[in-house]
This record gives sequence, structure tokens and C-alpha cells, in this order.
Amino acid sequence: MPIRAITFDFWNTLYRDTEKGLSRVTELRMGVLREVAEGSGAAVAEDKLAKAYRAGFEEYLSAWSERRQFGAHEHTTHVLAALGVEVGDGLLARTATRLEELGSHAELALLPGAAETIPELSRRGIKLGVISDTGVTPGRVLAGFLKLDGLHGHFSAFTFSDATGYTKPDPRAFERTLAELDTLPSEALHVGDLSRTDVAGALEAGMVAVRMAYKHDDDDPPAPHAVIRDHRELLPLLAVLGNGGGRRPSG
Repeated sequence: MPIRAITFDFWNTLYRDTEKGLSRVTELRMGVLREVAEGSGAAVAEDKLAKAYRAGFEEYLSAWSERRQFGAHEHTTHVLAALGVEVGDGLLARTATRLEELGSHAELALLPGAAETIPELSRRGIKLGVISDTGVTPGRVLAGFLKLDGLHGHFSAFTFSDATGYTKPDPRAFERTLAELDTLPSEALHVGDLSRTDVAGALEAGMVAVRMAYKHDDDDPPAPHAVIRDHRELLPLLAVLGNGGGRRPSG
């Protein structure tokens, strides 16, 4: 069957973070957490705050590996607890929202070929969607980067784990998106950088799986149908994969 829909992971597939941007967002978020902690009467040493913030990130990685959603609310709770600070539910929620919104200060760069390929795929009538796990920065903020780059309008479905509560490779992430795109799994292709989440989830859902190896070359099992390092490689692949050629995962 021809490919009628393509879904993309966000991080290290459509976009990559920059060290400068990551440092800036981290500094801003730590500033908010310091403000809240000191406003609650706690004296916060710089090294203690940095250690608590790192511990929050490590907890996120642990949760993600266990397929548990861990967002700004959980991160804020974890850091403040590590600092010995107790706040009410209202302040906790407001603080988490502030951390989320600060994600818009990141400096994200599109991966090679994305700016040209997304509009071309849309022009060809292929339905496009995003399926992405999120951390402290939620999907609504990530979608803003697509708007800034003029690509948001080409997508018809957005499935972010902070909104759904489940992370890849949970098949519901893929099933939900395909339902929104009104496309059968056999007619859909997913592009992502991680074998454990993107490739495994797409294959379980019955989709074609393509691994993006530009920023992160993860060659763990399961094997995808194809590997690319530039989004422009998708265009010639469509005819091959859509006609059944190469439909057996590579490697």
C-alpha cells in the first residue's frame, strides 16, 4: 500500500537542542525554583540547588525508562522536596507552569532537510503528525517552535505524552495519532531516533519504521525498515517502502 501518512518524533528527529539554549533554560528554571524556595523561608545554597535540579532530571530519566510520564509538576515536586521545601498545591501548580513556559526560551535547530521536506510531503497530500514524549517542556510549547518555523500548519495530529499520560512505545500513542489522521497502520510510516521507543512502538502498531540517525545513532534492536540522516532521504524512500519493497526491517 502507498504511504498515506507520516508521523515524526520531535526531539532529535525534527529538532535538536543546543548547549547554549539548554544552559539558558536550566538557569532560568533554577532561578524560579530558588525564588519559590526562598519565598518559603528556605536558604538555598547554589550547589544544593544544582544538585537537587540534577536529581530531578535523573528521576525523569528513570521514569521515562519505566514508561512513566514525568513532567514539570513531578520535576518541581522532586526538586522542592530535595530542598526541604513544602508549598501548597496552588503554588506548586503555578511554579510548574512557569517552568513549562520557560521552555520557549530554548534554542532549537531543525534537523537537516526538515524545513524542505515537511512542506513537500504536505504538498504531495501525505498526512503528517507528531508523536513525542515530553519532559518539563510540554507539547503546547514544543508546538510553538513548529509555528515559528512555519511548519505547524502542515501537521494534522499532535500526540504529546504530557497530554495523553502515556509514553512511547505504548501502542496507544500510535493508534491515537493514526485515528486522528484516519489512516491504517499499513499505510503509515513513523520517523524517530530511538529504537526502544520509536522503532519498537511503530513496529508493534503495524507501521513502517524509519530511524533518524543524524543526532543520535541508536542501532539497538528492534531494527527499522530504513535509516536516514537527512529528512530529504524520505522522499525517494516513500516509493520503495510504500510499494512493499524493503518492508522487512533492515539489519
